[in-house]
Amino acid sequence: MSRSLLAFIFIFVSQASDATHDPICGNENQDPLAAIQPEGETDVVAQLHALLEDDELLLKQYANAETSYTTKELLLNPTSSDSTSVKYDLGRRKLKPGECMYLHVPKELRGKPVLFANLHHQQDPFDDTGWENGEDFGDKNPGLTTVQFNKTTTNFTPNWHYWAGMSSGNFGAKFAEKSHMEKEGLYEFYKNGYHSVATDERRSDPLLIDAVRICSIGKDPVTYGSFQLKVHPGKARKYEEINFTNSNRMGDSVTAEGRSYGNLFEGVELSPYSRSNASSLMGGASLEGGKINLPLEEGRLLRSIDLAIGDRHRNGSKGFASLNVYVERADGSRISLIRNENVPPHGVLVGAPEKEHRAELGDKLVISSEADSSFVTGLKIGYD
Repeated sequence: MSRSLLAFIFIFVSQASDATHDPICGNENQDPLAAIQPEGETDVVAQLHALLEDDELLLKQYANAETSYTTKELLLNPTSSDSTSVKYDLGRRKLKPGECMYLHVPKELRGKPVLFANLHHQQDPFDDTGWENGEDFGDKNPGLTTVQFNKTTTNFTPNWHYWAGMSSGNFGAKFAEKSHMEKEGLYEFYKNGYHSVATDERRSDPLLIDAVRICSIGKDPVTYGSFQLKVHPGKARKYEEINFTNSNRMGDSVTAEGRSYGNLFEGVELSPYSRSNASSLMGGASLEGGKINLPLEEGRLLRSIDLAIGDRHRNGSKGFASLNVYVERADGSRISLIRNENVPPHGVLVGAPEKEHRAELGDKLVISSEADSSFVTGLKIGYD
């Protein structure tokens, strides 16, 4: 290594460590994702990554650079994490307007594009001031949450982005209901895209991140239940695709290229209240008791499932279904791929086994909807 390179690395790390301002309160056989690197990735950056192993230092660096918000807390210890997801149980933490909490993203997730995120939040009735003399006109002082994702850069400077889907306020903010802990789904980043906080530029290329922050930007405080981030498990060598409507196409699993949705209500209805006998579906699948059952290909290593699903009601209102997908083995044991995740109005959710599993005789995939009905328009199973 040259002296100039050593000097550059030393100066960078010294500056990061000596900060005085600290507002912290507390081809088909190759995975195409392997070629995706953070913007401007170089040997220098790789060495800086190796040197900056201190996760708290990284979060502090981002928090200390922020001038628009106050940092309430740094969260470094997830409740759970695996090769494709991380979850934080937030224990009804509360953020006042203008406050943020920063969440650590495990290193094994940082080189994989963001798929979606789930947030549970609520406006505590005791904090809600916006309904006084305004019941007929909506909440005058809404509680709003923006979830922002720091896109990895070569010098670890703040580079915050937010989901470009439907929102209720600035920076993709979501409205926090007073009546219950609402589950918000930020889904299909490839299809919906994401915006830069600094420039509002919209992009849809792979979003690789190294931190998340949750900020309250409304007029009333917001209480938080949990947050989950999911990244792409990588492209499988072989896919088995089943479309339950004539117009549904799953498209590319990584880029969503060629993806199109069928008519939602022409899809297969999953009902948590059904006790129906088994009926045959295309592709060897069956519907029994409101759940889809699909035998797995024996001897293949199960890699992933892409599921086109929606819970929008026929009258256009928003549903409130949660999705569970698991392998049920011949002995009755289960391996989860998707666990209690919020179902979008109509989009694609992706799951991967919690542990490596090679399909055995009698294994089947089970897809179920809880709390509300959902409709499945297509699916694609990835094998290695």
